[in-house]
Amino acid sequence: MAIPDVSRDDVVAAIALFDSKGIEYRWDANKFSLVFNGRPYPPKLIVSMATGLPVSAFSGGDGGGAANPWLRRRGFDVVRRDGAPEGNAKRAPEPNQ
Repeated sequence: MAIPDVSRDDVVAAIALFDSKGIEYRWDANKFSLVFNGRPYPPKLIVSMATGLPVSAFSGGDGGGAANPWLRRRGFDVVRRDGAPEGNAKRAPEPNQ
């Protein structure tokens, strides 16, 4: 399902709602963070809150129709939490020293 076209202001309002509710979020399954004003947020949950779609209705990550490019098109920073390069590539192992 395509993510509905809502404004950047709608996403900022969802972030404010996330903060005001004091939502405790488990990060262990997330590969990405939406970074806003220096704070990390779960991208799929914020998109869900901004659009009204359940998180099961769209994908996370960087694929077509996914949450991350949708957020980036609205001017938000979405970064990998593991420090790997953009996209779905795995992080290269550190060389032995």
